[in-house]
Amino acid sequence: MTYTLSVRLLVVAIVGLAACGRLGFDAQPDDGPPCIAAVEVASLVAGEDFTCARLSDGTLRCWGAGDHGQLGDDAFTTRLLPIQPIGLGAVEVVSASLHHSCAVVGGAVSCWGRNDAGQLGLGDRASRGVATPVAGLPMDVVGVTAGGLSSCAWTASGQLWCWGQENGTMMGPLAPRRVTGVPAGVTSARQGTAGARGSAAHGCAIAGATTWCWGENNYGQLGDGTTVKSPTPVQVVSSETFVELALGNSYTCGRTAAGAVWCWGHDSDGQLGDGMSTDRLVPFRVAVTDAVALAANGETTCALLAGGDVMCWGDNDDGQLGRMGDDALVPERIDVAPARAIAVGYDHSCALAIDGVVRCWGGDRAGQRTGSLDPQAATVQGVLGASGIDAGGDVTCVRFPAGTVQCWGANQFGQLGDGSVVDRSSAVDVLLTRAATDISVGVAHACARYSDAVACWGDNESGNVALPAGGFFTSPSDVGGIGITAETVTAGGSFTCATPSAGIPWCWGANYEGQLGRPSPGSAEPPAASRFPAVLRSSAGGKHTCALTGGGRLFCSGRDNEGQIGRSDNMGDVYDPLEVLLAPMVTAFAAGDTHTCATSASLDRTWCWGDNAIGQLGDGTDTSRVDPTQIAVSGIAELVADRQHTCARDGANRVWCWGSNASGQLGDGTLASSRSPVLATQLAGSVALAAGRSHTCGLQADGSVRCVGANDAGQLGRGGAITGPAPLTSNLTCP
Repeated sequence: MTYTLSVRLLVVAIVGLAACGRLGFDAQPDDGPPCIAAVEVASLVAGEDFTCARLSDGTLRCWGAGDHGQLGDDAFTTRLLPIQPIGLGAVEVVSASLHHSCAVVGGAVSCWGRNDAGQLGLGDRASRGVATPVAGLPMDVVGVTAGGLSSCAWTASGQLWCWGQENGTMMGPLAPRRVTGVPAGVTSARQGTAGARGSAAHGCAIAGATTWCWGENNYGQLGDGTTVKSPTPVQVVSSETFVELALGNSYTCGRTAAGAVWCWGHDSDGQLGDGMSTDRLVPFRVAVTDAVALAANGETTCALLAGGDVMCWGDNDDGQLGRMGDDALVPERIDVAPARAIAVGYDHSCALAIDGVVRCWGGDRAGQRTGSLDPQAATVQGVLGASGIDAGGDVTCVRFPAGTVQCWGANQFGQLGDGSVVDRSSAVDVLLTRAATDISVGVAHACARYSDAVACWGDNESGNVALPAGGFFTSPSDVGGIGITAETVTAGGSFTCATPSAGIPWCWGANYEGQLGRPSPGSAEPPAASRFPAVLRSSAGGKHTCALTGGGRLFCSGRDNEGQIGRSDNMGDVYDPLEVLLAPMVTAFAAGDTHTCATSASLDRTWCWGDNAIGQLGDGTDTSRVDPTQIAVSGIAELVADRQHTCARDGANRVWCWGSNASGQLGDGTLASSRSPVLATQLAGSVALAAGRSHTCGLQADGSVRCVGANDAGQLGRGGAITGPAPLTSNLTCP
């Protein structure tokens, strides 16, 4: 959300502010000589991992993740320096969301970026790297809003038009459709942003003195006093007249002309600001006065006050509140200079100060805040002689021959196992009670296998570490109730599986989508035998599991929303594992967040299937696949996969990677994503691989480790200070 007051930006780049060598957010004094420049900044908008500034002449400058084309420069790559979108010129209004942007130019709308749900309104599902006009709209559009996987525009006469993902709402067509059921005279509209890798599913509009919402309503985000979803607009139960709306992931906030703020819907992280963490089915007043602008994204909400103060509340996992520590259940002041405009991304926030300087804080996986990533690999400090490696989320762990384990990276849930919740940029010892023979790192928890038990640590929201579910463990805790002697262990999104020698896996934790391989859907299932056949080993993805039998047959179970199970004849989540119909003798496989890959050494073939929005299947397209699709790599001995990238190691220890490269995680020394395998020269000579959310590591023959990609939580192991959440200064003017 933006608050459009044009100010004069005069930036003098000196030590402690920004140097000229890099635009964006860089406080390193060795980038170049000081410079003085001036530019007028009018407003800010933010998507998941990118930010755009609208200048007073109407032109845009954007930076951060560009892997879906959301920066509009047709490069599909990360930009640490602000760039001007191609061919767009001056815009009157701009809006950014998960991975796409839209703008109004002369009463018409243009959109660019990700388009897998038709959110660009162009009649197809092909992403666009440059702004493309949306056909079928009236030519008097005065406002536009980009949502998670959808968009809406409204006209001078108050008509509302929407397009994109339906998901329980009226936004379903690939081209714009007039929204009915809202009174004439719409003056503003907003759509929900998105949870991590999820899609928003509700929208709201202001029409005169009333507010109307539609779509999913499982948390009361429609504000009508129920939890019943509605494909048509329902009126928000409130006597207040809102002049501005801000929608996050499954919640809504409104601002009145008098500056009062009211919120309703989901409150898991305090995003409603009521101090209770309790969902609200109707609007509840927040302790904020004199608000002149609102912004929300994910589970974080911010308000700009009349005096220039910025107040934020809600999720703080990535420092969105401008500090380290817990979430905020009530509004708190951000330690930033008095502001004129604000923007909130999924894990970062920005403010345009009265002095014209743009300052941002929070996560920085794609350079949207500070550029804390590195496409050039370097050896991890202090690690030598390691014999095993794994990574997940923003954490890397290694195992040594004596059975000790060291980890580094993000630690907000204790997933490093060192007894603290402090992120580490250098390896620390996991507080194991005995020697480990196997390790596995999930999204926010990790596990080790002892000779007689399995121990886990980190986030325990779904009982994936221990029962009862809830909280987190900062040091390893033995998992009780496992009825087997485990040979291997694998940690996934919020679940864990252990496999005996050529036996049936036992799994525990979240099973809403069937990822435990048994028909007992629940959020905290105790350890029990799965319905997989006897297998050699398993691989856990975000919400699905795959396992390999001794005969080379691959079985998968769990969520199948993107085709990650690999069976086009299947509909819906899988609770009884299904065999993937591959050629025989699979020898290596990997389950990513929403995709899967496998290889057969005897046939020298590798296949991938599932979500392909950013090319993580490696088949040269961005088309998702529900059946295995062969890709052009050969001699593959090992596969690893995570959120949106995949890597493979061949018999000569060459590494090939494909998919998202927004943080340099493909290891080819660039930030250009690739839909086909590229040689990861930065990881050459690796004898084992590990893939995290946005980073990749390779274990070298001498036991050292090289890592490349995002480093905002220290997951590259470079040592030194970790980029923190405090606001940093942007310079939008240096050449």
